[in-house]
Amino acid sequence: MEKLFLLRHALDTNFEGDPPLSERGKIQSRELAESIETNLNGDNKDITIWTSTSRRAKETALIIWEQFPAATFVECEKLWSDESHRYDFDWLENQLNNFQGKILIIISHLEYVCYFPQEKLGFKDIRASCAGGLLIENGQQSYFD
Repeated sequence: MEKLFLLRHALDTNFEGDPPLSERGKIQSRELAESIETNLNGDNKDITIWTSTSRRAKETALIIWEQFPAATFVECEKLWSDESHRYDFDWLENQLNNFQGKILIIISHLEYVCYFPQEKLGFKDIRASCAGGLLIENGQQSYFD
C-alpha cells in the first residue's frame, strides 16, 4: 500500500448509544474528504475505504466516499471500538499486512487511530481528534486533519 489514512470519525451529537454526526461533524467530514483529495494529487485510482459500522463512523465514511465514488467501500464491525465493542489490534495488523490495494482510508475510533499505531506500528505521540488522525506513507507518519 502506498498510503494509509487512519482517521477518527467526525464529531457526533454526543447522545447515548450510537449517535449520528452533528452538523459540525458533517462539515468536518466534507473538509476531511477535500484534504484527502488534495493529498492524493489527482491519484484517485485504487482507493479502498474501510469503516466501522458505528453510525458516526459510517456517516463520516459515506461523506468521504462521495468524493471518491469509484472507491471500494467496506464496513468492518471489528473497527468499532467502544464499551460494547472490544478493539482487536492483531486483527487489524493482519488485515493491513494482507491488503493488496494502493490507497486505504480507514474511518474508526480513538483506539484504532491513537493506540493501534503506537502498539503495532511503533509511532509515538499520536493525536486522535475527531475528523483527524494519521497519514502513513513510506513508513513515515504525519498528522492528518
